[in-house]
Amino acid sequence: MAGMVRIQTRSLGSEVETPDLATLSTWVSERPVGREADLITYKLESSLRPQILAGIDHPSAGGRFYAERVLSSLKGITDRVVQEEVYADPAEVRMDATIITGLYRGGWCALPGLSELGLTDPDHCYRDDDEFVEALTGVYRELMRAMRDAGVGGHLVHCGRDLTESEADGLAGGKTLLFIEHPDPAALRLLLEHQPVIAIPPADLPVLVDLMEEFTVRQVILIDPSSADLTRALGEMDADHLASGGYCSSGDCEGYWKERIAQSTVPAHPRPS
Repeated sequence: MAGMVRIQTRSLGSEVETPDLATLSTWVSERPVGREADLITYKLESSLRPQILAGIDHPSAGGRFYAERVLSSLKGITDRVVQEEVYADPAEVRMDATIITGLYRGGWCALPGLSELGLTDPDHCYRDDDEFVEALTGVYRELMRAMRDAGVGGHLVHCGRDLTESEADGLAGGKTLLFIEHPDPAALRLLLEHQPVIAIPPADLPVLVDLMEEFTVRQVILIDPSSADLTRALGEMDADHLASGGYCSSGDCEGYWKERIAQSTVPAHPRPS
């Protein structure tokens, strides 16, 4: 379309409602023999399929609900309390990876950050907080690596505004994108110190533009932007450095992702030379 530009779309994951028993039973009965068929598997597939149908350029399965799978893959923990030295059992996440890549080759997976799991170490299995975080981020990396080895393209890690330097150090990487839903300026700086791709609400763009003089930023993902938001952003950066991102938290995820696509074609914005 003349004078228009199509902005790439990227998913940061989805929330998926727990289905009623009849829906889940039907889904289980239709699965091939030997295929994983638990509730988290159902939610993984249900999070990804609407994105594929809508045509999202960079889909991602998972979301905050994936915490339950992460917790079941961390051994040495009971009811979120550390009982002994924590280690990883990647069998379940590896199976999840094959399901994700079976639906979309190279699809990513969204999961909650370490601090979002609410783990505690009251019996001091680790000497101090630094050793605790270092050990757990190491186990986290092992789980993510197992999924990537099975074909997942990378991970979107949903962190809280209380993200620490040590957690960011332990989790950041070329195939991992750390994301804070509403970062304050300090959190935004911490993210930019660890990665050149950043996801922010459109309202935070002016703050980011000021920081772009200090940090290298290769891509900006605006969360739930309108066409007007994307057009304004094109006044600050080229289209290939911009993406329209989203995290579906509504029941109608197919409609949500289609709306993201609809909002992503905007008037070209010639930047001043």
